[in-house]
Amino acid sequence: MDCILFIEYHSINRGSMSRPKKNPEERRVEFINAARQLFFTKGYNTTSIQDILDAVGDKSCSPSVFYYYFKSKEEIYHSVMETYCDEYTELIEKSLMDNQLGTEEQIVATIKVMTETLLASIDKIDRSNSVENRLFALDLRERTTHKIIQIMAEAMNNTFPKKTEAYNKNISTFIAGGVGEMLNSVVFNENAQIDDINKTMIDIVNFTTDLLGVPKLLQKRILKRI
Repeated sequence: MDCILFIEYHSINRGSMSRPKKNPEERRVEFINAARQLFFTKGYNTTSIQDILDAVGDKSCSPSVFYYYFKSKEEIYHSVMETYCDEYTELIEKSLMDNQLGTEEQIVATIKVMTETLLASIDKIDRSNSVENRLFALDLRERTTHKIIQIMAEAMNNTFPKKTEAYNKNISTFIAGGVGEMLNSVVFNENAQIDDINKTMIDIVNFTTDLLGVPKLLQKRILKRI
C-alpha cells in the first residue's frame, strides 16, 4: 500500500540531535502484529501493554509510547480482531470462488477454514461483558457476515446460474446469518471444548447442505472428511 512517508523526530533531551523514527503507520502495524501474537499465545487478559512494548523491541520505553498509537489495550485488540477477520473472509472467498474445485471440495475447504479459525481463536478472545466490547463484537460479526454474504452469493450465482441473483442473495443471507449465530454460540461459550467445535461444524454442514439441496450421498461424504 502506497503511503506518504514522513519522519517523526524525538529528542532525548533538550538541545540534542533529533533522530528519525519509522513511519507511524508502519509502527502501528508492528504493534498490531505483536499484540496479535501475544493475544493468541498468552490470551487477552494476561497480556499487558508492557508485554506489547517488549514484543516490538521497546523494553525501555514507557507506556506513553503505546498510547501514542492506541487509546487502550481494548482498542489494539479491536484492530487485531479486525485484521484477523479480514484474513478469515479472504480465505473463505478463496475456498468458495475456486472454480477448479467442485461443490464437495468447496464445502470441505470452507469448513476447514472455519474449523481452523475457530480452534485458533476459541481461547484467545476477550469475552468481557463490557458494553464497548459487546458492541464491538456485534459490529465485527455484522461486517464479517456481510462480506461472506457477498462472497457466497457470487459463488452461488456461478454454481446455480438458473436461480435469480435475488434468490441466491437471500439464501446466502440466511445461511451466513445462521452459520454466524452457530459459530458465535461456541466462541462466547467459556466452557466450549473441541468436541463442541466439531459438533458445531457437523451441524453447519447439515444446515448448509440441506438448504442448498445437496444430495444425501454427497452430504455423507463431506461429513466423513471434516
